[in-house]
Amino acid sequence: MTRLIEIGGLKFHIRNERDMAVCQEIVLKKAYEKPRLGFKIRPGETWLDCGCNIGVFSVWAEKARGAKVIGFEPFKENAELAQKNLAENECRSEVKVCFIGSKNEGMTSANFNAQTPARSSAFSKGEQRWVKNCSIHEQIKQYKPSGLKIDIEGGEFDILDTKFPLDGVRALAMEYHFRFNKNCIIARKRIEWIKNNFRYNSIPKTIYDNDVWPAWQDTMLFFWN
Repeated sequence: MTRLIEIGGLKFHIRNERDMAVCQEIVLKKAYEKPRLGFKIRPGETWLDCGCNIGVFSVWAEKARGAKVIGFEPFKENAELAQKNLAENECRSEVKVCFIGSKNEGMTSANFNAQTPARSSAFSKGEQRWVKNCSIHEQIKQYKPSGLKIDIEGGEFDILDTKFPLDGVRALAMEYHFRFNKNCIIARKRIEWIKNNFRYNSIPKTIYDNDVWPAWQDTMLFFWN
């Protein structure tokens, strides 16, 4: 059961208050921009939405910022709702149902939580699913994106460790999920190569001040040229 809401001039089919919170965070609070620092999505750019969920970022990035978005979502319940939201807003962006990571073949075990679907992941508790893999390396090679939005609930550890290509990527916004690994020493090592590939960044000072992440919240990292 879903209901249709309008927020920031965009329409979304949502299931619950968690979906509503995602809409508010992305559309109203603009969680994936740092305009005062110069991190913005530009018209005409192509972005990969890794962790598409119900398509809020994809809709907003296209309709409010003029980008085209290719989304990746492992759970069909979320992906079907994302496709519905893209259609509701007459978007040309698209969604692929797959687990985006370092592997391009086989299946990955992930857990779906119907109560908090946005937090479903390979690390969270929930109903175990086997999901087709797709490689971020191959998707970057195919679509040649200007930007990457990565929010894959701990799945970022794998792709950070395999060092995906950044040629042609102007901007990257990523949520780092410290609730799955609070080791700041490892986090610093994981993001150092990305930091070195971009001219500017917005990284919480806390990551460099501590060996163990002191809070329960995850955190956003921004890199751009």
